[in-house]
Amino acid sequence: MTRVVRWVACQGVDVERDPWIPLKASWWVDRTRQPLNLVVSSPSGGLIEIDLQRESGELMGITVVTMPIQADSPKHSFRGEVIDNALPVFDVSGWDTSDPARRFARETADLSWHHSEDQEVIFFDDVESVTKIACGPVAVGVGSQGELAGLWIESAAIDETPLL
Repeated sequence: MTRVVRWVACQGVDVERDPWIPLKASWWVDRTRQPLNLVVSSPSGGLIEIDLQRESGELMGITVVTMPIQADSPKHSFRGEVIDNALPVFDVSGWDTSDPARRFARETADLSWHHSEDQEVIFFDDVESVTKIACGPVAVGVGSQGELAGLWIESAAIDETPLL
């Protein structure tokens, strides 16, 4: 899995869902250039697109295209460090960022989703988050090796305004 290598200050994040997109988080970052797109699919179901800034590797957005399987309970309880007002930066050194045709990558992970009254969590593989990089109502879980481990979103922050 693509690794988180550091974090930077976060300006904000918007979270939404609509009849076609189950969940989307968009961080307030520079969007003047085409992003790198990482598509994560699960053998048991679920497809997630992760947009990264081409030069810096800053997380731009996470879109859940199809929800992963629902877990009855969270895979892990979080007991690690929380870094507030921060935005994850991923290692994009292995991407050929000069060629627009090579801005896509695919990875496979065992995805699952857990919904409770106050939050929604998506787990990536069976990786336990040791750090949460949080910006407002959204936190990105990072494993001990820098791997993407989870996504926590406060349910109250999700904009469910119907489309006209």
